[in-house]
Amino acid sequence: MKTIREKSVGAVIFRRAKIGGTQKILYLVLHYHMHDNYWEFPRGGVEKDESETQTALREIWEETGLKESDLKFVEGFRAAMHYFYTLGGTHRSKDAVYFLAESKTGEIKLSAEHLEFKWLDYDEALKMFKFENARDVLKSAHDFLAAKGF
Repeated sequence: MKTIREKSVGAVIFRRAKIGGTQKILYLVLHYHMHDNYWEFPRGGVEKDESETQTALREIWEETGLKESDLKFVEGFRAAMHYFYTLGGTHRSKDAVYFLAESKTGEIKLSAEHLEFKWLDYDEALKMFKFENARDVLKSAHDFLAAKGF
């Protein structure tokens, strides 16, 4: 059986919010209803001649309505994962790359491929993910922010 190779790029998006008098970091998670009904970070396929950064910005805008001016990417963070899945009888090999970006706003305009979104603290966000590799990306991002003093 043929295996198709795919690559997607996106970002772990966070914002700072004061909750109950305490400054917290909240992470954006999206509820995808396509294929397998799961929660994930915004990401999507790389188009021809597109850089990883260009893909991340385009996909974030398409899926959340957040523009480049709404975001500040945290330098030095890049997480990658590799996994396999089958869709429509075709085996797929997928590479997914994630950057880390702070949002200046909590306002999100979802695309049609999502049911809902949530801004969650670290512990709540970890519980939302069906797949261990998504939890690993969040753990890496959270640890990176902590090391940077966020």
